[in-house]
Amino acid sequence: MLKLPNELSIVHVEVLHQDKKSNEITTLPTLLELLEIKGCLVTIDAMGCQKSIAEKIVSKEADYLLAVKANHKGLLSQIEGALIPEIIRKRLKWFCLMKQIIKKTERSLGVVQCAMT
Repeated sequence: MLKLPNELSIVHVEVLHQDKKSNEITTLPTLLELLEIKGCLVTIDAMGCQKSIAEKIVSKEADYLLAVKANHKGLLSQIEGALIPEIIRKRLKWFCLMKQIIKKTERSLGVVQCAMT
């Protein structure tokens, strides 16, 4: 098994293709089997967004970040349904916090706003 140093990128190359019919989807599991990825974050483009590939990464005790394209409609809508409410919640929390900081700053500095007529 090949142990990788931190922050090393590997580009999947044609060398792993054993025959003309193989592609990224069929050769990625072989590449993942060769690597010691425990505790690593594996990133793969949309072509590698396959259940079998994600399962292989998880079985080796690693995390994954897979790209999802719009043509994965079911998966994309599930992700959006899970993430968008959380993003909105965090932005609202940040907005409220910033509003409080601005009010406190204005009071402590004695800022007075004047409207020009």
